[in-house]
Order: sequence, then C-alpha cells, then structure tokens
Amino acid sequence: MKNICKIGMIGLVFALVNCQSVNSSKMFYEGVKPEKISDQFSFTEGPSADRDGNVYFTDQPNDKIYYWDWKSNKVIMFLDKTGRANGTHFDKDGYLITCSDDQEKSGKYQKIKSGSPAEGI
Repeated sequence: MKNICKIGMIGLVFALVNCQSVNSSKMFYEGVKPEKISDQFSFTEGPSADRDGNVYFTDQPNDKIYYWDWKSNKVIMFLDKTGRANGTHFDKDGYLITCSDDQEKSGKYQKIKSGSPAEGI
C-alpha cells in the first residue's frame, strides 16, 4: 500500500509541475488539421515531448513505449516490456521517466543517439 501511495504522489507532482492552460483555438498553425498517424495501438496515454520535438507515449495494454518522430512522421517503438508503463515525463536532464503499474515501480531511461533506450537507471 505504501508503494501505491508513493507512486500516486510522484504522479501528482509530475501532473502539477506540467499543468498549463491550453487555448484550443490556437493549438494548431492556421490551416493545419490534426491527422491520425497510426491505429496499431490498444490504449495510448502519457504523451511528452523530448528536446528534439519527438512525442513519446505508452501503449499500456501492450506493454510498450513508442515515439512519434516528427521529422519522418513515423511511429517507432522505443521500449518493450515496460511493466505496463502508464505515463511519461522528461526531466531537466533529458531522462525519460515512467510509472509502471504492473510492478509498482518507476523507470528512468536515457535516450542514446540511435533513438533506442539505454539500460534503465
């Protein structure tokens, strides 16, 4: 029970740190419409962008983390067997932080040049 409370508090802190008001009428450049880039996922959540603008997100039921490479407009698998990660956040040093509900733990990953993760830290 203590671990669940700790994970919940970490998630709350991340949420509060990243809260900001969004003006939905100015979300996109003029004339740009949102488009579906993939339908291969079961349930996605927890998007966050790295310093290069790539968007990382989880597909929790399938136990994977993907990212959308904005330059190529492709979705690339970043990590498999994540412990059902259900959120992502980049810290100030560029590490990808995740919360996993399957094993009640969080993960910290460093992105390496190829785009694949280094070992969990």
